[in-house]
Amino acid sequence: MASNSDEYHLGTSTDEIERLGYQHQVWLDEAVDLWRKAGFTHGQQLLDLGCGPGFATSDLAHLVGSTGKVHAIDNSEHFLQSVNQRCQSQGVAHVTTHLSDVHQLPLLDGSLDGVFVRWLLCFVADPEKVIAEACRVLKPGKPIVIMDYFNYHAVQVFPARESIQALFKAYHTSAIKNGGSYDIGAKLPTLLQAQGFDVTVTKPICRIARPGDRLWHWVEMFNKNYVPKLVEQDLMTPETRQALEQDWREVSNISTALFFPPPMLGIVAYKQS
Repeated sequence: MASNSDEYHLGTSTDEIERLGYQHQVWLDEAVDLWRKAGFTHGQQLLDLGCGPGFATSDLAHLVGSTGKVHAIDNSEHFLQSVNQRCQSQGVAHVTTHLSDVHQLPLLDGSLDGVFVRWLLCFVADPEKVIAEACRVLKPGKPIVIMDYFNYHAVQVFPARESIQALFKAYHTSAIKNGGSYDIGAKLPTLLQAQGFDVTVTKPICRIARPGDRLWHWVEMFNKNYVPKLVEQDLMTPETRQALEQDWREVSNISTALFFPPPMLGIVAYKQS
């Protein structure tokens, strides 16, 4: 979840860690399905690449068990402290954290049975380099699992509100401004193939939310944490923010309202033997 900049551009605050934990639970079923498709299992050596505060790391550690191992890599010391604290509180001793640039992994060639990469490649300026490093550290024939955004402009809220559509346009612009792209999913099969992977699974991840759903609250948490940053970056005016907050309250009180979150792509690809 970290980028190649000094700090994950959504921040590493306590509020953001709380949001990321909630986000992990909201999208956990999709991640577990991809892990299952990739054959992640007991006793393996796995990597959570761009692990953030490590919510997926914890679940992967329970999946591989004490005879396996999970490496957690991020460039945020604060996030890695969170990983270590969580593992300690859960009595998990088979997770190793690494403070590292995701473009240069501190792991041996051909040492891993699997790599998990979620919401990382959308934030980095050189996703091809990250994929190349993931390929390097994997054993031949072993999988990388990716979950990331695809066609971000497809986000919709009904009934439509101009301020809400402006919000998601600003999110998209912010990702580009910070060196990434929320449309990275469209490029991933080509990038993976170029780096020596065979892509076997491309799974669309699309859901619908209504007011009161966990997925609806996920968006509200994101807005709470990040809309102020959009204003600071001059990607949203204070007036648009005020209109957004009013429009969101109104739509949230419409029982038949619908939210189509950003589409994502789930990928399983295997390092060529």
